Amino acid sequence: LKALEEILLHEYGEALGLKPIEEPVPVLMFRNYDMYKKYSGNLLAFAHFEPTTGRLAVHDSCDHTTILHEGTHQLMWAWTDRKGEMAANPALRSYWFQEGIAEWYGGAHRESKAGGGYEYQIGLLHDGRIQSIRESQGEGRSKLLFNLRELLNLRYADRPRVEKTFRVGQMYAQAWFLIYFMNHFDVDAEGYVVIGKPGRYAAKWTKYVKAELTGETGLDAFMRIMELDDAALDRMEDEYWRYFTWIRRKINFGHIQEKRVVAWNDFVNKKGEKTGERADDLLPEYDKVDVP
Repeated sequence: LKALEEILLHEYGEALGLKPIEEPVPVLMFRNYDMYKKYSGNLLAFAHFEPTTGRLAVHDSCDHTTILHEGTHQLMWAWTDRKGEMAANPALRSYWFQEGIAEWYGGAHRESKAGGGYEYQIGLLHDGRIQSIRESQGEGRSKLLFNLRELLNLRYADRPRVEKTFRVGQMYAQAWFLIYFMNHFDVDAEGYVVIGKPGRYAAKWTKYVKAELTGETGLDAFMRIMELDDAALDRMEDEYWRYFTWIRRKINFGHIQEKRVVAWNDFVNKKGEKTGERADDLLPEYDKVDVP
């Protein structure tokens, strides 16, 4: 959790004016999942954060991805302005943003450092969430997916409705991919995907994170901060689904190394051969039956 705080401060500290958390951050660590379940009751979760108490509840069987996911909820809440309406009523918080950014950091890869501890890498592909979206695409299935307007308006008050319609997995996956898209997506003048540089929406995304921490959320706030009118949001949605189609294609080609996308001219197969073609990185169209 301290490593997660350092990651967030490194990424957003200066831009958002975040300071190290000095107040005690309460964590309940249970010996095993059964003991955690006795505490959480009927909550269908492997761990959880409680905005009403500020506590994080985990157990010894949690892997680091679960702790990072729930820890992101806890740290984001600690940095959220407590004076607004959202602080008094957690149900008004953005469902997609909170779960999406928790997945963004929860999907971090970690490696042991020589001197002890771990080094974390964020902004990586999340295989499970990509598969969740893919399984919901196609004729008769894509109705379970969210268009961006619907996704951006979701708040925790909408959670029972999302759960009732069996769309929770899709919401988590699409929220994560929206953040991945905004941080990574860009194309050049010829329509080829740019890899390895901040995305075209990345700078404004940082401004939106600040807005969420000050109590602003919802479609209107997103469009204002990202400087989008209706036509621009439609273009973003088109880019979002085309980029997802491209990510799927790159996975099929094997152009992934350590959960990062590799440019066509940098890809080397197991035989040491460069087999990529420039057309591999041309942003494709998507099949209409694959989108909501």
